[in-house]
Amino acid sequence: SEVRIQKTRGLWSVNPIQQQFIQKRQIPLLGMKINGETQEMVTSAILYFNTLGVAPITLLIDSDGGEDRFQDIIVDSIRLSEAPVHGIVVGYASSAAFWILQNCHKRISRPSSRMMFHGATFSRLRIDDVKFAQSVRETKRDHERLLRFLARRTKRPIAKWRKWSREEKYFSGNEALKYGL
Repeated sequence: SEVRIQKTRGLWSVNPIQQQFIQKRQIPLLGMKINGETQEMVTSAILYFNTLGVAPITLLIDSDGGEDRFQDIIVDSIRLSEAPVHGIVVGYASSAAFWILQNCHKRISRPSSRMMFHGATFSRLRIDDVKFAQSVRETKRDHERLLRFLARRTKRPIAKWRKWSREEKYFSGNEALKYGL
């Protein structure tokens, strides 16, 4: 039988494969950009699983990233979840997906998986926007917070993370383990 999960703007129809994920408290973020629809799905699933109890939730990640504003909502959902959220990289965790992974309570990666970290980019900001300078300052502040977080977690100097940010540093699963990611 088909399961339907109530959604703010209608219904999600869940196929038998997705139903298996739900039964295992898994959220597949597979081949998806981090955008409004993805954020709504992940956040709704975390909230839903929290209503069922505090058993761990697994976020399966294979994503090239996406928009910071949606990434931040997912990160907040992970941080505020009463149930621990475990992130498993099954392919790529790049850009926004990397930051989402770093906020999971437990992080696992396949040896062949890849992760990529870089500084924020501006895709939705116009140069003639009156809040341009403020947006740049806020983004720099948020990036510094991210760099401090990673430096603290990995016990690597923040200067190293700044360098890797500029380089768009890639990590294999084994390198991520070595660096404490």
